[in-house]
Amino acid sequence: MDMTVSQADDGVSRVVLDGRFDIHGAQQVDARFGELAESSKALIVDLAKVSFLASLGVRTLMLSAKTRGFTPTSIQRPARCGNA
Repeated sequence: MDMTVSQADDGVSRVVLDGRFDIHGAQQVDARFGELAESSKALIVDLAKVSFLASLGVRTLMLSAKTRGFTPTSIQRPARCGNA
């Protein structure tokens, strides 16, 4: 799992994930997600290049959201997904 992080001046971190977000992918990015959740004002996670998302990947995303105090309404599908 490749993880690219860019920081905006407003404290928002944009995370782009590429690959399989399975048990191995989650292990590769879990610690970094925790750090970003604690240090960033907000996280934007781009999953467009994720070819597989296992329950441990979902766990990583949800724990990061919980750390930031996000509610489920803070997790949004990008507009470019259209009606899919």
